[in-house]
This record gives sequence, C-alpha cells and structure tokens, in this order.
Amino acid sequence: MTKLKLNIMMEGLIATAVEKIYVLGWEDAQEDVKRIIDMVNDLELFWDEDGKLTGVDWGMKIAETVEKARG
Repeated sequence: MTKLKLNIMMEGLIATAVEKIYVLGWEDAQEDVKRIIDMVNDLELFWDEDGKLTGVDWGMKIAETVEKARG
C-alpha cells in the first residue's frame, strides 16, 4: 500500500459517509456510517498502525467529519 492509495481510499470512505448523511439523513444513515467508521479504523490499524505511512489519524478525521455533517 502506498501513501497515495491509502489517502485516496480513506478520503473516499469519509466522503461516502458524509454523502450518506446528506442523502439519507442522519437517522437512516447511522448504521451505514457506523460500518464505514469501523472499516476506516480497521484499515488504519492494518495499513498504518504506527502512523508512519500517512501521518493522519483517520479515526479522528472521520469522527470529526461525520460530526460536522450531522450538523
């Protein structure tokens, strides 16, 4: 996994979570968003556990982004 690929994948997952919130509304999107958050956390642990590949805390980034999207 390259830094570029990981960044693109994680940004895509975060954008998907936000889009689900905007399109479905928070109530209907909650379950999907939870699964996406879990996936981001799992992928971060697998590919970048020590943070050296990207230097980004993806778990924190998706949490903050989802919170903003919820309003």
